[in-house]
Amino acid sequence: MRASREWLWKRNCSLTPRQFVHAYVLLFAASLVVALTCALSMMLHPHYGGHGAWLLPLFALLELAAVAAAFLYHARHATDREHLALLGNRLLVERIEAERIEQIWMDACRTRVQAPSTWGELIRLEGGGVAVEVGRHVPPSHRRELAQELREGLRTAALVR
Repeated sequence: MRASREWLWKRNCSLTPRQFVHAYVLLFAASLVVALTCALSMMLHPHYGGHGAWLLPLFALLELAAVAAAFLYHARHATDREHLALLGNRLLVERIEAERIEQIWMDACRTRVQAPSTWGELIRLEGGGVAVEVGRHVPPSHRRELAQELREGLRTAALVR
């Protein structure tokens, strides 16, 4: 069955995975070159005599490990998305986060849409003993408008029934 109405929200990622790897390699190389250059100049400088010079590359590697962890987290969640589809009188709510896929089916006629009441709150869908929050990838300033759009879509599905 073809969806009568669909919504798709996903993360805004400006870099492809390949570009992301290139950026990290460039950052890694630049940081390590600077750290090694500074350490070498400290070792050769008569005043410092090399004391503590080995700490510079060590801290650079620690910093790059922290950046690598942040990059891995970002890469793991780069394809996160939410997909809602009205299929006849049913609403499919599909949430994909990292490798986890969650699909929830709701009766479109019995689903209530609760708009966010405070800044940052998500849109809540309730119906048939099931409740789910959506809108993670929608700016908070647009969530109330989106909740209204969902209400209208569900109302239309109920009328077509």
